[in-house]
Amino acid sequence: MMTLLIRLSFLLAITSLAACSAEQAYYGVQFSQKNQCQKYLPNDEDYQRCIESNNMSYEEYERRRQELKTSP
Repeated sequence: MMTLLIRLSFLLAITSLAACSAEQAYYGVQFSQKNQCQKYLPNDEDYQRCIESNNMSYEEYERRRQELKTSP
């Protein structure tokens, strides 16, 4: 019984770390994309569009991703 509890705890910890890593990777890519926006002048419409297109939170991204996975 104790071994099962330890295994389940370990599995939960690994799963949590994987989710955290995915979120960190998402924000890392988002940060990189926002840095690419620096090629535009801050008052430029293209700069604003670039920044806005990279403003989605990880939670919103994940929700949309799950919707697409379940839609036919």
